[in-house]
Amino acid sequence: MKKILFVWLVLLSITGNVCVAINSPQPTLAPYSTNYSNVGSKNLYLKFYKIDHDMFDLKLNILSKEQEKALTELERKEYKKFKKIEKYLAQKKYYKAIKVDKTNLAIYCNLLQKAVQKNNLKQIVSMLEEIKLYDTYELFDIKELNKCLSEAYFQLHQNYADTKDYEAAIKYLKLAMALDYSKLLDVETCKYKLVMYYLQLDDCKNVIYYLEPMFTTKKDSESLNSSTLAYCYYRLNNYDKVIYYSKFIKNNSPYYSENLAYLFDAYINKNMQREALIIAEELYKYKLPDLYTASSRIAYLSTDNNKKLKFFNIAKKNTNDEKEIWKLNYHIAKLEQIKLDNLCKKVISGYFKTPNWVNISKQDINIMTIAQENERYNQYEQDVNNCTTKYVGNNLKACLNEVSNTQEKITQRLILENQERNRQIAEQQKLFEIQQMNYNLQVQNQLQRQQNYLIQQQNYELSRPRYYNSTTTQSGNYYYTNTYSY
Repeated sequence: MKKILFVWLVLLSITGNVCVAINSPQPTLAPYSTNYSNVGSKNLYLKFYKIDHDMFDLKLNILSKEQEKALTELERKEYKKFKKIEKYLAQKKYYKAIKVDKTNLAIYCNLLQKAVQKNNLKQIVSMLEEIKLYDTYELFDIKELNKCLSEAYFQLHQNYADTKDYEAAIKYLKLAMALDYSKLLDVETCKYKLVMYYLQLDDCKNVIYYLEPMFTTKKDSESLNSSTLAYCYYRLNNYDKVIYYSKFIKNNSPYYSENLAYLFDAYINKNMQREALIIAEELYKYKLPDLYTASSRIAYLSTDNNKKLKFFNIAKKNTNDEKEIWKLNYHIAKLEQIKLDNLCKKVISGYFKTPNWVNISKQDINIMTIAQENERYNQYEQDVNNCTTKYVGNNLKACLNEVSNTQEKITQRLILENQERNRQIAEQQKLFEIQQMNYNLQVQNQLQRQQNYLIQQQNYELSRPRYYNSTTTQSGNYYYTNTYSY
């Protein structure tokens, strides 16, 4: 996954300027020529404002008193409202201006110019959106407005992408694409950007939505695209698709080895063990994810006992986990037993009972720890190997009998040790129970003494004579009597 993301980042850093012809930090406002015919309801704006179509700006025409008197009542009312808004704008009291008339384009044009001066891209986008929303008279060319908005959205998306805010980057890139009626954006490159952002968010459904339709159109990126799609379908548990796209990944591509892990799991989940074994052997070449896991997979999947034995032993050499070693010893012992039985049938005449570790371990499972059993098996395996490599015939029989006798002695010793250990545990438990009983008795005696003392105190208080006294105190016109006993 990390390698896929790295390749996407490199690819888009190379093709980043292909997506749109814009390098400046603010959008370029394109020139515009106006046709003033059939203005209709634009009359009030056209009468009182100078319209700068190049910069999307409105400037109020200040009328003389004579010109103001010549206005109709409706025009005079609107002109006063425009002047009030202009006053608030000059004082930078934008909320008051909006309160007068939030649909007045001059407010947003004024804020747009300030945003351009400060190179505030977020504010530029916001004001262009407001102008588009409230320009019901179509004072500005909607095509030019959409073009500028698309460019501003694209630049804003790039800023968010640079700060790794991929959700915001996706939002504004989609807005830029939606308003790109002038076809300045390279759609395919923009879709690749969306793929990269969704990969960063691990949103595999959207990665597939944008990337899969382009899969056959980008032969130069076939391995990258197929690796990305295989990964995403793996995350969605669609193993058929994982297998399908993995076949397009060449073994010399940088993401070949990483994809093998997804392909292996896909074959396992599809119960395709023969294919899974082939991939397991490939993973072993790359030591992925590690030698222990890679060799264990081959051992479990293979049907060749010699191969199984070889890779179980390799796995055993590459782990220090006693529990895992114990499991491996069990499988190794079963395979070694088959070899030993076959050998004895060939070189020993008559019936002979070979030593069998699986039976020994089952018999002694409750009297050995895992570490003890692993150590014992290693010695057992060494003893058996010494016999099979040095002797044949009756000598081999005698040697293996000695191994069996040795294991029987070890079993007897372990039984005695276990009995002694249980006896000591029982004694300790009995001693603990006696100590606990003595402690409980001491606590009980202490409680009894405390109870006796409380009874004596109560009897004393009840039997001794009581004396009473009272005092009178005056507070203003009132007298208070306080009576107490002792």
